[in-house]
Amino acid sequence: MKVHKHWIIVWNPAILITIAGLASATLGCTLALQQEMAWAWVFIIVAGLCDLFDGFVARGIQMNDNERAFGVQIDTVVDMASFGMAPAILYLNSGAFFWYNILIAIAYVGCAAMRLAYFNVHGLTPSANEGPPCYHGLPVTYAALALPFIYIIMLAFNMQQTDLLLSLMMLMLAIAFIRDIAIPKPVGKWIGILLLVALSEVGLLIWLR
Repeated sequence: MKVHKHWIIVWNPAILITIAGLASATLGCTLALQQEMAWAWVFIIVAGLCDLFDGFVARGIQMNDNERAFGVQIDTVVDMASFGMAPAILYLNSGAFFWYNILIAIAYVGCAAMRLAYFNVHGLTPSANEGPPCYHGLPVTYAALALPFIYIIMLAFNMQQTDLLLSLMMLMLAIAFIRDIAIPKPVGKWIGILLLVALSEVGLLIWLR
C-alpha cells in the first residue's frame, strides 16, 4: 500500500486493476463515438473482468481501515463510470437516437447510481441458507455481460436495428438494479462461469464484427 506524501492518492495492485477497468471503459466510450461498437463492447467486458478480479487482489493485501474505505469509494466511483455512464453512452451510439432513448439512458444511469449508493450504505447481507452473502439489487457489473450479449445477437443475425432490444435490456437492468432481490455473491465455480461467459462474448464480438 502506498500513500503518496505530496498527492491525495492511495495506490496498491488492487486499485491499479480498478483504474485499469476505468481506462478500459473510457476506451470503450471513445470507440463508441467512432462507431466501432463491437470493440467498444469488448472494452466494457474487459472493465467488468477488472472489477471481478480487483476484489480478489484486495483481499490479499494488508490494509488499515482508512485504506479499505478508500478502496470501497474508488471502486464505487469507477463502477458508476464503467457500468453506469459508459453503457449509457454506448447505448446511445448503438441505435436510433430518439427522445425516449435519452430518457431510458437517464433512467438507467439513475438506477445504477442508487444501486451503488445502497451498497455503500448496506453492503452484503448474510445468506438465509448459510450460502455466500447476498447483494440486494443486481450488481451493476452484470451490465458488462448483458448488454454485449444483445449486440452479439445483432451481429449474429445481421440485424440493422437494435434500438428495441437494447432499450428493453437497459430497462430490465435498471429495474433489476433497484429491485430488492437477493443476488448471491459469485464464489467458486460461478467465478469460472462468469469468466467463461465474458471471454466467450469477447471472442464472438471480435469474430462477428
